[in-house]
Amino acid sequence: MSSFSVRIAAAGGTEAVNVDRMMAYAASQLGLQVSDVSCTEAWDDYRAVLSGRAETVTHLLKLVESAWPGADVQVRQLS
Repeated sequence: MSSFSVRIAAAGGTEAVNVDRMMAYAASQLGLQVSDVSCTEAWDDYRAVLSGRAETVTHLLKLVESAWPGADVQVRQLS
């Protein structure tokens, strides 16, 4: 199992609260674990750690990018 630091910043109307809901639901459906979740008070920045298979994390992030094409998505593998 791998862990990834994920940051999704608002752009073009994306709200982190919507990203948070999608990440929580999709991660549970895909067998990923989400931890260390934080959203700014203004709902313009979402951060979390995703743990699971790298291919599944990539699939989830593609879903997020499809839903919010203007979002600034940054992913970094944790050691």
